[in-house]
Amino acid sequence: MKIDFLILTDVKFLDMLSSDEINPLKEMISDKIAFFNAQNFWTAIKVAAERNIPVRAEEKEIIPAKIPEQDLIYNLSRFGYKEMGTKMPAKGRDICIEYIASALIAQQDARRIEAVPIILAKNSVNFDILFFLSQKYRISDRMLGLLKILQQAVPRKDSESVIKAMEAMGIKEIPADRESILEKMRLYNATR
Repeated sequence: MKIDFLILTDVKFLDMLSSDEINPLKEMISDKIAFFNAQNFWTAIKVAAERNIPVRAEEKEIIPAKIPEQDLIYNLSRFGYKEMGTKMPAKGRDICIEYIASALIAQQDARRIEAVPIILAKNSVNFDILFFLSQKYRISDRMLGLLKILQQAVPRKDSESVIKAMEAMGIKEIPADRESILEKMRLYNATR
């Protein structure tokens, strides 16, 4: 048996629950979930109802390795990464950045894997969710290598703490092409 855990504050829980984007929390509340503090969960749902925050759940799980190409290209563009030679689809499903980053790694396309630090540097990211997804889909080793390059280019406390947690868990990084990624980050104005 494998247990994937996700720790969220009440504020982040409500933000994710009411988001228009597809995200892991909206999938989890409808299937295969256990709460450490069930009373707090129901209190947060009550607060959402009192504030007229819509509670949206997804019935079908998104598997990062199987995100359709149209949705992937659409979201990459939405997060500030446009690939040469790809035509922007008119519309795709809005999927959270953490899922898109996980999809890029899970699909094992070397060119797209290098986009992960770029989109993470250019956008607001919940690194706890990114860590959760990397554990759930067994891509933590690749994620760690990319996060270390991101941390070198754009130091952030939240990414640093996830890197330390991953290392403390004994996750061994798969090194990425640091020079190539840093060059692409500069091209996309994703460094400080």
